[in-house]
Amino acid sequence: MAYRPGDHFVICDRCGFRRYASDCRMTWDNFFVCADTCWEPKHEMFSPPKPLNEKQKVSPHRPESEDAFITTPITGDDL
Repeated sequence: MAYRPGDHFVICDRCGFRRYASDCRMTWDNFFVCADTCWEPKHEMFSPPKPLNEKQKVSPHRPESEDAFITTPITGDDL
């Protein structure tokens, strides 16, 4: 590797080879990797689609009805 003024060596986070920093790229998950061999674009599975401008509405509110209790008399014969 020849001397490049203003450039420095880094170690690739994937392959571990020593490369010039100008020959490397930062990935979407913050790894500094070789631009020609180790770099891969971000897979679309890791980028969920943006939601469409949907008009979401709240269902109409219905007040709760009051509880109705039915009382039955208990006599001595029911026991």
